[in-house]
This record gives sequence, C-alpha cells and structure tokens, in this order.
Amino acid sequence: MIFSTNSLRAVSVSGLACVLLLTACGGSYDSFDGIAKGFAEGISCGLTNCKESAELSPGEIAIDVNVTQKMNGISVTATLHKSLNVFTAVRLSHTDSMTVSLNGRNIPLSDISQGERLKFSGLLADNSTQALANIQFQRGNEYFPASVTLPAPFSILSPSGPVNLNRSAGKLRVQLSRDVSNGVYISLSLQCRRTDGSSFTDITDFNPKLDNDAYRIDTAELDSVLNERSRTKNNQKPETAAVANCDIDMDWTNYVRGNVSNALNKYSSVRGQYAVTQRVYYDARA
Repeated sequence: MIFSTNSLRAVSVSGLACVLLLTACGGSYDSFDGIAKGFAEGISCGLTNCKESAELSPGEIAIDVNVTQKMNGISVTATLHKSLNVFTAVRLSHTDSMTVSLNGRNIPLSDISQGERLKFSGLLADNSTQALANIQFQRGNEYFPASVTLPAPFSILSPSGPVNLNRSAGKLRVQLSRDVSNGVYISLSLQCRRTDGSSFTDITDFNPKLDNDAYRIDTAELDSVLNERSRTKNNQKPETAAVANCDIDMDWTNYVRGNVSNALNKYSSVRGQYAVTQRVYYDARA
C-alpha cells in the first residue's frame, strides 16, 4: 500500500518572502521546502545578498545537501545560506571547504554557479544499496559533519515503459514497487511546444495524489502546471499561447532526511534520495 505524503514545492525568487510571511501566504513552514529548495534552484548574488562563509560563525551557516541515487550514479549538490535569512546566500570561502564521501570514496564537488561559489556538485558511479553519505564542512582543523543513508531502491510497476498521456484521459495512475510514505515528490523535466509553434524547456515539481494503491496525476492539474511554467518562461506575457504537447521525464523521488552537526545552523538540511524516471508524452489537444 502506498500512503499519502506532502510533496515538495519549489520556491521561486519572487516567492521567497513567503517563507517569512506564512500567515499571509498560507501553509506551513519547512526548512528544506522553503529556504534550501529556493537556493538550490540557482539564486545568484545579483538577486540576493551574498556573504563569505569565512565572515560567519559556524552557527550562522546553514548547509543544504541533496544526495541522489539514480540508476547507477549518485549525484551530490550542496549550497550554503545564512540562518533563516532567505535573502542572504553564502559563498564558500577559499579558506573553508566541503567534502562528501560515499562508501569510503570521496566525491570532489565543483562550483556550478559560474564562479560565484554558491552551488557545488559532484557525481559518482555507484549502484550500491542504501549507501551512507558523509558530508563535512571544514574550517581549519574543525569539522562539522552531516550524514544520511540513502533510501532503498524501488521501481515503477505500472505503467511500464513510455506513456502516451492525453489531456482527455483525466488521470494517470502509477504504482510503485514499495511503500514510499516517508516522502515522495515528482520532478518534471519538460520539453514543450506551444500551439503557436514556439517551445520552451523547464524543470519543476509536481504533487501526485493518492489513489487507493497507487499515485494519481490529474491531467487537468498537470495541464495547468505546464501552462503556468510556459507563461513564466515567456516573461508572464498574457498572450502566451497554450501548451500543445510535451515530452516529460518524471523523476519519482523518495527522500529521507539525515543528521547535521548541532554546531551548524539549525536550518541546515541534508537529504538522501532515490529516483526513478518515467517518460511521458503529453498531448493537451487530444
């Protein structure tokens, strides 16, 4: 049996203030859903304050790490931010460092923020089951550890293979091979065409619903999300043409939370994830 769970929602730059104004915005606060997810999606120093990590005490620094196993590889992404201040990103100073080890092997983390030292990533070929990831933030001879054990593997039982999904179908039911009630969300990698012949690509999250022993994706809700992302990618122009069809890679992701040193800021987060991909060909016109 698959149980209901709250999925993650990405936080856009324009919506970050909502984390601080929960009463006005609605919903409950979650440290990863709000701050970490927003920073992980590429906030730059042109949009926020930036501090050097060396200027802050360890207790002011929140570390946010995702360790994701997908097929035969494990990827790691890491960012820093200052406490609950959603408008202050933290650059990793040259005098500080972050390292990640998996099964006794170190993963070198490379800056993927175009030299801004805001987001770091690494990749390791590994098909082990429930690997233990150890993350270290180091300052001089001081080490501030975090760790997480990756979730057990799972697969998509049905539907098998690529899926042709028409808007008129109403829903898509997906059965997974094991219970993922401790946390699941879907990340959508989109390649979409509009009815006027233009196109866009994007990555966003989607919230599946529980449908007895399966998860359900309602096509009306999916269509709404696709058109919202289309308008966003087109500078919110009201005349943006409707989405016609999309090639979608749906990453069904089970996540667990790990432990972070109490010496770092309490709004730190480390997550272990296992993901499987489902290819969906969506047609809004049929």
